[in-house]
Amino acid sequence: MGDLTRAELRAEITANLGDKTNLGSGAGLDTLNRALDRAQTRIARANIAGWTELHRFSTDNMSLNGDVEVDAVYTAMPSNTDIIKALFVKMEGGTATTRLMQMLRSQWDTLIGDPTILPTASRILYYIDERGTTSDRELRWWPVPNVDYILYRVYTIKPTAFTSENQVSLFEDKDDLIIAAATHYMFNRFQAFEEAEQWRKNYRTALAEAITRDQSKPDVNAIMRGITAASGTGSSSSVWLDPFASGGLRRTK
Repeated sequence: MGDLTRAELRAEITANLGDKTNLGSGAGLDTLNRALDRAQTRIARANIAGWTELHRFSTDNMSLNGDVEVDAVYTAMPSNTDIIKALFVKMEGGTATTRLMQMLRSQWDTLIGDPTILPTASRILYYIDERGTTSDRELRWWPVPNVDYILYRVYTIKPTAFTSENQVSLFEDKDDLIIAAATHYMFNRFQAFEEAEQWRKNYRTALAEAITRDQSKPDVNAIMRGITAASGTGSSSSVWLDPFASGGLRRTK
């Protein structure tokens, strides 16, 4: 979480703009509040791997409807989902989770088309991610499952928009980034392009530092291929235990 509230962030930006008096109420205040939210969106978009504090993991127990056209589509991704990092399924009666592979839209249209007219199966293999008419996110499965399943979801969320004066950002240690991005936005709006360029440079420098820090994981070690979940050490010659070879994660007891 951030340290500064919306009111405090706005005060910093106002000071950077020369303490303009028309930013405290009315249209000026509305513009400054929009600048803060635009800044958060820009920061979220800048790190394509997704900021650590925005990562989420959740599960969903899915029971089939019995209608192939309904069971072929999944519409229960959280509404604030930004980037889907990975999806795993554990099919009813199964003992292992399988990582699903996302297909390009063009491949889906060429190779699969309408999955609801194809045979169903007890194992989902592929999906496409698209915007739907009834939800923010629609995932389409192939093959269409014919057994219940548990979906394991790894994803990032969009930063929460500011709605109150005492609210802080979901971003950790990035108040300076929000201030710099919003100040740049405001100077551009005022067509003060020289000042805007200086704040763009300030933002880019701070952003590079933040991404490097976010992606540095001193405690991460490379894991040997074929490692089993039971022992936690050693490798296996059984290719089906290798998540990189099989496309799925094998869990053994």
